[in-house]
Amino acid sequence: MLDERDIQLLSKLLDEKLDAKLDEKLDTKLDEKLDAKFAAQKKEISSEILTVIESEVTPKLRLLAEGHDAILEKLVPESRIEALEGEIIVLKAAFKHLSEKLQELESLKNC
Repeated sequence: MLDERDIQLLSKLLDEKLDAKLDEKLDTKLDEKLDAKFAAQKKEISSEILTVIESEVTPKLRLLAEGHDAILEKLVPESRIEALEGEIIVLKAAFKHLSEKLQELESLKNC
């Protein structure tokens, strides 16, 4: 027959087992609820970020690209710059030659 001490030990063991099972079940339920809540929040945040990108970032990037295109259209092509550099070299040489000729003529005139 079970005495009071045995009953207390059995009661304590049952309490411990029940507490462990209850803790495990509560942890599982809590984890499931947290996972569901985090998934919903993640979906909501992703949606908000996408909305901001579509309404704020994309239009500004489009404007930036249009401005960039306008700048590119105004730039002088490199081939044109090279051609102008060549012409400047020729003009400098002609100017130098004409300046020398002018000095010769002026020196002959003064003689």
